[in-house]
Amino acid sequence: MLISVTIPVFNNNDGLKISLNSLLKQTYSNWEAVIVDDGSAIPVEEVVKSYKDDRMRLHTFSVNCGRPVARQQTFKMISGQYGAFLDAGDSFDPNYLKNAVEIFSKNHQLLGVSQSMLIKYKKLVFSTNYNNVEIDVKDPEFEKVGFASTIFKSEICKGYTFNPHLKHSEDRPFLNYISANYTGNIFTLNSHGYIYNQGNDNIKVATTFTKYYYDSMRSFLSGKTSEGIKSFAKAIFMPVLHVFFGYEKLLTMRYKKEKVCAE
Repeated sequence: MLISVTIPVFNNNDGLKISLNSLLKQTYSNWEAVIVDDGSAIPVEEVVKSYKDDRMRLHTFSVNCGRPVARQQTFKMISGQYGAFLDAGDSFDPNYLKNAVEIFSKNHQLLGVSQSMLIKYKKLVFSTNYNNVEIDVKDPEFEKVGFASTIFKSEICKGYTFNPHLKHSEDRPFLNYISANYTGNIFTLNSHGYIYNQGNDNIKVATTFTKYYYDSMRSFLSGKTSEGIKSFAKAIFMPVLHVFFGYEKLLTMRYKKEKVCAE
């Protein structure tokens, strides 16, 4: 069972190394890394070559085309039965792929396997938490599922077209597409298998505003007016909290805080 791990990267060679190193530590070895360099100022070819691993495949854009276009290219390059997602700088727990394969092996009808996440920022660790259950993709609970930490059947990825003009949060339309066009379940596993590394630098207030602003615009364009209003309100309110209480406050509101500290 081959799993294609898709990795778009732009000007983040150090992050790419973190991601690729986590793949080499996987207890399940039948994977390929599909890497797209989105026109980085410092090309990533030498980084990939340094691993001397035939499981790593690279496609390079001569100019920066944007995250949606880079993701689209990774989807085109998938050759495995399943597609996984890994943003440069993030990493997998060593058993991440093995966990998914074991579940898929027991139920070939599943559309995907989603695993809970650890979110690391400075020396703080937060987490999302799942129940170990199957969820219908048309159930409202599916809206709580994370894109990055879910492995889907590859035909779903290959059948999707990203909006190349999206500037932020291109993952949510993909999940909405699945809910609207597919019938079936995904399994949610409370493994904390995907590690979302937000670094040690202070996150900019503009980043917080941008996230919720684009969420609101996407909802308005989809005809979801009430959701758009809520997201737009957050685009105003969350940056204020960010300014006065710090980014850590936003993470505490959104996720469960763990007792351990990031190394």
